[in-house]
Amino acid sequence: MYVLDRQYVHMKTVTLTEFRKNIFRMVDEAVATGEPIVIDRNGARVVIRGEKRPSETEEERAERWRRFWASPPEVHEDLSLDEIEEAGEAYWRWDGEPELDR
Repeated sequence: MYVLDRQYVHMKTVTLTEFRKNIFRMVDEAVATGEPIVIDRNGARVVIRGEKRPSETEEERAERWRRFWASPPEVHEDLSLDEIEEAGEAYWRWDGEPELDR
């Protein structure tokens, strides 16, 4: 346990072998409780702590879906093959991270 800005923070310490055996449970636990996990490996330490994403506003969600369902760009007959391929790649390129509704 240590003090961070007058707040007591408890950290669970495990060996790498123990973490490997229980990785999914421990990661879920760290996300749910916010308690960091310290993995000890031959005197070296790795700290894992969970963070929750900031919640998405309704406008951001609507914009994400609007962009997802947007019509593909129009292709004109006077385009070269390279320009058509580039337009197709631009349509399928996603600059965000797709998420399912929760």
